[in-house]
Amino acid sequence: MCAARRRKRWGVAVAKVERRMRSLVLVPASGAAWDAARSSGADALVLDLNAPTTADREQGIARFAALGSGRLAGPARFVRVRGLASGTVDGDLDVVMPHRPDAIVLPDVSSGMDVQHLAAKLAVHEAQCGLADHATRLVAVVDSPRGYFGIGSLPGASHRLAAIVFDAITFAAEAGLDPAAPAVRLARATVVIAAAAARVPALAVADAETPIAAQWTAAHTEGFAGLMLGAAADLAVAVPAIHGGRKRGPASLEVSSS
Repeated sequence: MCAARRRKRWGVAVAKVERRMRSLVLVPASGAAWDAARSSGADALVLDLNAPTTADREQGIARFAALGSGRLAGPARFVRVRGLASGTVDGDLDVVMPHRPDAIVLPDVSSGMDVQHLAAKLAVHEAQCGLADHATRLVAVVDSPRGYFGIGSLPGASHRLAAIVFDAITFAAEAGLDPAAPAVRLARATVVIAAAAARVPALAVADAETPIAAQWTAAHTEGFAGLMLGAAADLAVAVPAIHGGRKRGPASLEVSSS
């Protein structure tokens, strides 16, 4: 297949992945939350590898693998690894990449260099696992004041970039601010603008203390394309609230094959 045709197919696949980012559920590696998330109708399930024990992580990965890869229907399968500063990302990728995740979610992103660093690691793991180049997308999470000053370097950092997520609660806590403070609102707006410049969706992490319908209305007005929900949320209510009052049924999902 010629290079131009490969790029065209990759671009179509990218668009389909990004359209499936209105409702994401961050699921802990352990516990019954996985079954509830799986049946919620959310666009994507995000396995959180920040588990307290090795056994919990192994159980979560087994549940993740059971969803299967190469599916034409059902939720997308994302994995939230630990931040680059943890020094554990290579180990996280070692255990999840053989299961062909649709995207890797990277927390504590401080600049486009972090995105490029993870993108390089993904290229190596794709080759080792026999996956197509660029088959795995990347979601960057901005959740610290340090990350705020690097937001402008995210557009253009990598073709793998599929979305930029803003975690206002974690951001505000690290900054010693109220989540409603003007500085936090400014950061939210900056993420939306950066995502627009990168031509990817901007997503907001939902606050467990506020009704999802109200959060979604406010976030959508600000320019966010979707919400990332915690597994503790009432998903039977939250997901329909995001999708216009109805539970989302299975939808097709394609990822890059070249």
